[in-house]
Amino acid sequence: IIKSLGFRGLYRRQGAIPDAYDKAFEWIFQALSRAALTSTDIYWITGKLGAGKSTLMKFLIEHRAVREHLEHWSSNKQLVFVSFYFWNAGSEMQRTQEGLLRTILGQVLTQIPSIVSPVCPRRWAWFKFFGEQAIGLAPKRTWEELIKNFSALSGFIGDEFQLALFIDGLDEFEGRHETLIDFIRLLQARPGTKICVSSRPLIVFTDAFTRNPCLRVEDLTRADIETFARGEFGRTVGFRELRDTLPSKASQLIKDVVTKANGVFLWVSLVARTLCEGFTDGDSLSSLQATLDDLPSDLHELYQRIWRRISPKHLRDSCHLFRIQYASTQPLHATTFWLADEYNMSVDIVAASTAHSDYILGSMRRRLNSRTQGLLEVSHDDYVDYLHRSVRE
Repeated sequence: IIKSLGFRGLYRRQGAIPDAYDKAFEWIFQALSRAALTSTDIYWITGKLGAGKSTLMKFLIEHRAVREHLEHWSSNKQLVFVSFYFWNAGSEMQRTQEGLLRTILGQVLTQIPSIVSPVCPRRWAWFKFFGEQAIGLAPKRTWEELIKNFSALSGFIGDEFQLALFIDGLDEFEGRHETLIDFIRLLQARPGTKICVSSRPLIVFTDAFTRNPCLRVEDLTRADIETFARGEFGRTVGFRELRDTLPSKASQLIKDVVTKANGVFLWVSLVARTLCEGFTDGDSLSSLQATLDDLPSDLHELYQRIWRRISPKHLRDSCHLFRIQYASTQPLHATTFWLADEYNMSVDIVAASTAHSDYILGSMRRRLNSRTQGLLEVSHDDYVDYLHRSVRE
C-alpha cells in the first residue's frame, strides 16, 4: 500500500542537488534554531536564482543537528520528518500537488505503518480480501481518494505524531501558486506541525510569507562563496603558483569574484570554470582580471556568453542535444539519450544498454561537455539533466 504511493524519480531531485561545499551553511543554525524551537509560523527560505536555496534545503534535511532541534520540539511524541522537492524539469509528479500529497502520505506511513489502515481504508480492505499478491491489481488511486487519505492522515498530526515538513522550490510548482500556499497554510494550522519552504522571491510568495520568519540566502553566503572559489581555483597549478608568489593579488582576485557574484553560487561555479582554464593556460594576472571584468554578472547573459563559446563545428550537435532534452516529458537516462542522439546508427538496443554501458556513459559525458559547455550533464544516477533549472528557462 505504501509502495503504491511512490512514483518514478521520487528521490531523483534530491540526489541531483549538489552537496554543500566544505563547511558551507553552518551559519544556518544561528539563524534557524530559535525559529525552529519557538515559532509556529511557516519558515521561508528565499533568494535569487542560483543563490543555493535547494542546496541549503538539502543541507537542512540531511543534517543531524536539524533533527535534534526538531526532536526537542516534538518532546515525547514521535517526530515524523518529511521532505519534497518540486522540480519543473522533472516528471509530472515532481511538479504537481499530487506528487506532493503522495510523498507526504508515503513518507509518513513508512515511519508510522500502524496508521495505514485508517488512512487508506479502501486499499487496506482490498489488501485484506485479496491478499498481498493482488495489491498491484488494485484500482488506480484517484485524486479524490488521495484527498480522503490525506484528510484522514491530518487527523493524526499532533496526537499520534509531530510533523516536520520541508518543501523546496515552491516556484517550480506547476499550477496556481495561490493554491499551493493555501494548502501549506492549512497544513501549518494543524497543531504539531512545522513547515520550512523555499522559493524565489516572486511577488505571490513575498506577499504570502513576508511576515513569517524568513532567510535570504544571498545575504549570508559571502564567506561560503569565497571558500568555494578558493577551493575551485586551488585545483589548478596556475592559481597555486600565483597564491604562493603573490598572495595579496590572489586574494584580491578571489574577492573580486565574490563581489561580482553578488550572492549567486551558480554564477561563481560557472565563472570558476572559465578562470580555471585561464590559470591552466598560463594567462597573466591582468588577462585573468580582464576576463573576469568582461563576464556579465547577470546569469542569463552569462549563459549566452557560454553558448557563444561552443565551437562552430559543434553547434548543430548542440542544438540537437538541447532539443532532445527539452522535448522529453521526463528525465532521460544517458543510454536513452545516447540512442536518441545516435538516430542515424543501427544499434542493438540490448547490447547498447548492457555490454557498452560504460562506453555510452563516458561518451555522453564528453559529448555534453564539449557540445553544451556543461549546461547539460550526466548526473550522479546516470540521467541527463540541466546544470540548473534556469538553463531550461
